[in-house]
Amino acid sequence: MVENAATATAAAAVDAEAVTAERVLALFRRNFSETGASKAELRDTAIEEVGISRTWAYAAINRLLNDGRLINKGSESRPLLKLGVYAV
Repeated sequence: MVENAATATAAAAVDAEAVTAERVLALFRRNFSETGASKAELRDTAIEEVGISRTWAYAAINRLLNDGRLINKGSESRPLLKLGVYAV
């Protein structure tokens, strides 16, 4: 029973992270699709407009980068995020 509860809790957290990533991607499309954004710009806008914590904002951004829905067209030290090929 405890194992099932832990599994359900973990699944809910993954679902919440996926939903948050989708909300951040929608925000990126509305605000930055033409110009791109730094991680800090996207993070701050997500905190303000989506109403998530700094930790959740970075988790969503990293998920979008790992999934290829956002790509870094800048450098590692000065990232410029743009929509990736998989941002359909």
